[in-house]
Amino acid sequence: MATASELKAAYLPPITPEELRTRNAEAIRLLDQFEAEGDEQDHRETMDVLRKALGPDRTISNRSVFKP
Repeated sequence: MATASELKAAYLPPITPEELRTRNAEAIRLLDQFEAEGDEQDHRETMDVLRKALGPDRTISNRSVFKP
């Protein structure tokens, strides 16, 4: 059975550095937009969910997304 990485390599085209920059810039723009919406309590709750989902227990990568 193929691993997720093998399936990705077989079926998804590689992302160019420029495309990666474009996607990252769009993600940052969306996060900035989300920050402008809602209230402080809503932001805290959303950040807590993101920290848990992207925190140290995730299995995709050993890299930490959030600095302690």
